[in-house]
Amino acid sequence: MDFQKRKYDEPKRPLRPERRVNLIGPRVRWMRERLLLTQDDLAGKLACYGVELDYVKIGQVENERRRVTDWELVGFAKALGVSVEWLLSGQEGTW
Repeated sequence: MDFQKRKYDEPKRPLRPERRVNLIGPRVRWMRERLLLTQDDLAGKLACYGVELDYVKIGQVENERRRVTDWELVGFAKALGVSVEWLLSGQEGTW
């Protein structure tokens, strides 16, 4: 009997390769955790600046799976007390 590898034995791969779609996600999560905020807390602070994102969308941003508009970028910076520059590059005074 021939034990050839069959198609169903191949490891499953996602239909689309996952790719990062924003630069700020890891820094948003790092700063949010440093400030001891939940994603829901951050959503409330963002709402004060006119950015309506729920905890699910914030999680998608943090996991680099959701694009961020310029308006949202400014809102994240204000809500977290950091500069837009830091969110984009991790450094101050680099632009």
